[in-house]
Amino acid sequence: MKLSSLRSQVVIDIHSGERLGNVIDLDVDFKTGFITGLVVGSENSFMSFFGKEQDKIVPWHSIAKIGKDAVLINRGNDHNDNAE
Repeated sequence: MKLSSLRSQVVIDIHSGERLGNVIDLDVDFKTGFITGLVVGSENSFMSFFGKEQDKIVPWHSIAKIGKDAVLINRGNDHNDNAE
């Protein structure tokens, strides 16, 4: 799967049904070359100049399913905000 096909996909928590935002980038460990998570921007931060502060990192192990139109995550598996 290419990043271009993941970008803009909606990210949804499978337990609450909450729409967390859209995939805007990948979080990569440059030492290992492994993808460690998805960077998710809030709905209104996609085009916002200062939106970076609202971005969240969803750890790769929290992803339950990557579908054609959405990414389903299990927030109980260690969902983490970038600001923390």
